[in-house]
Amino acid sequence: MKLWKVAAAAAVVGVASGVATAGDEKMPERLSLLPGDAAPSFAPTHWVQGESVEGFDKGQVYVVDFWATWCGPCIAAMPHLTKVQKEHPESVTVIAMNVWEKDDMDLSERVDHVKAKVSGLGEKMDVRVAIDGERAMEKSWMRASASSGIPRTFIIDQGGRVAWIGHPMQMDEPLEEILDGSFNVNAFRAEYKEAMEPAARIADIWDLFKAGDYGAFQKAASKHYDLMKDDPGRLNALAWEVTTNQEIEHRDLELAHKAAKRACELTDWSDPSILDTYAHVLFAQGDTAGAVKIETKAIEKLPEGANGELARALKEALARFKGAGAT
Repeated sequence: MKLWKVAAAAAVVGVASGVATAGDEKMPERLSLLPGDAAPSFAPTHWVQGESVEGFDKGQVYVVDFWATWCGPCIAAMPHLTKVQKEHPESVTVIAMNVWEKDDMDLSERVDHVKAKVSGLGEKMDVRVAIDGERAMEKSWMRASASSGIPRTFIIDQGGRVAWIGHPMQMDEPLEEILDGSFNVNAFRAEYKEAMEPAARIADIWDLFKAGDYGAFQKAASKHYDLMKDDPGRLNALAWEVTTNQEIEHRDLELAHKAAKRACELTDWSDPSILDTYAHVLFAQGDTAGAVKIETKAIEKLPEGANGELARALKEALARFKGAGAT
């Protein structure tokens, strides 16, 4: 995939969604963990800072925030998590759970890397810090709750239930209600499930893609097209992969065309990367003149000082389309 397409694809598949392969344990179903359910097993492999927590004690509220060192919004939320811990030193235990670090680091390197980051943040990150080194909590907490991005915060209530799931900067009101016993977990459960079902289904579709089941992937994407019809990033990623991925032998170019054109419409025909995808779809369908027209428009829409690789690739594509039309 071209580098500038990665951002769009990331919006579809999440930061890390994982697909079970031969020899892996069965992956949990998305939305198998909802607010009101008992908290999953708490199984960090390493403790980096603060007293370790072996499990969730009755009567205590826990805030478990999933984060990574490379995640800017995660780091930006750390002072707030620290503030929450200081405001509730006895009744709340805040734990920053590290996930999704770079794959090229072995576990010992990762531990050292996280320790260095935490040390560098100093008082801005004055909470307990642990590492999910075996990805067990990534699966049983993040995937199971259909959480595909970080930071992601889980509040565990006094009874050991997952009471609330969301962004750490939005946790204050539900936390106070959980502490005073007024939080309506059943109402939030219904709200959460309704809000997360579309994203969960879309992630399931992209699991098929990551598993290499491209026929099923295209069928599922076509069947559930309405779930992504208003998201240009997801539509663009779908159209690009169906059209250009070399591993796909049988392409649903009608689906790719519908997705690419809709993405262009949603972005007012002004996003050069999305226009480039549409041009590739047209070319794959044999509409060389249309591909040349749209690729030319994509180049015209490049902002001043645009990414050099993007500009170069668009111009190369235009030359290729023009060359094909001249033969």
